[in-house]
Amino acid sequence: MDLPQILIVEDDLIIAAHISTVIKTHGYNVVESLTKGESVLDFIKHNSVDVLLMDIQLGGDLDGIETAELVQKTHSTPIIFLTANGDQPTFDRAKKTFPYAFMSKPFKEEELLRTLELVINQKATSTRPGEYTNNKSLSDRIFVRDKKKMVKLKIEDILYVEAERNYCKITTKSKPYTLSVPLMKFEKKVSSDIFMRIHRSHLVNISAIDELDDHYVYINGKALAVSKSYKHDLNKRLTMV
Repeated sequence: MDLPQILIVEDDLIIAAHISTVIKTHGYNVVESLTKGESVLDFIKHNSVDVLLMDIQLGGDLDGIETAELVQKTHSTPIIFLTANGDQPTFDRAKKTFPYAFMSKPFKEEELLRTLELVINQKATSTRPGEYTNNKSLSDRIFVRDKKKMVKLKIEDILYVEAERNYCKITTKSKPYTLSVPLMKFEKKVSSDIFMRIHRSHLVNISAIDELDDHYVYINGKALAVSKSYKHDLNKRLTMV
């Protein structure tokens, strides 16, 4: 599984190093730490970046907001602004670029990590103003927590999802993942034509079905019950000869 790729843009090298250490130890990969906005466009053109942590006050000709405006002309990379200057005029300028978050320095490590986790999940399951809908990563993958890491999981690799009270369990060919969201919420957030509800407790990848009978579908050796209310729609989705 790929780790979320984070680009830090911060002209204070001590702060940049601290941020890098914090997020690396919690399951993120820092692809680079840049000090000037002018370097950002060329970097993201040639490298995969999932989230951009952007200081607003930078040392070059471009500040963080101006850099964000240029980035958004060609990329939909989510931006989290970091700034020691949280005055209203700065905030008003920043919000016009549709950032995912605006954090004032100094910030708590836990606040930064929670913000990153929320942004990663939002990026994987939604399209925001200013984003390009042809960005494949917005629709074909999600990020899920695996111990202390957020890992990238391709939608097509999900075999089925089972409800477990207020949680849901994702099963892939390689391993399972337990999410702290109910199945209904997962189903709404991860919109994909390959999924279908076959039971109030089961959501399946219909392309992963190996066998079926009157009461069950079988996926990777697992029997999953099919409710009568879903059976007709399931049969319509499958090509039977």
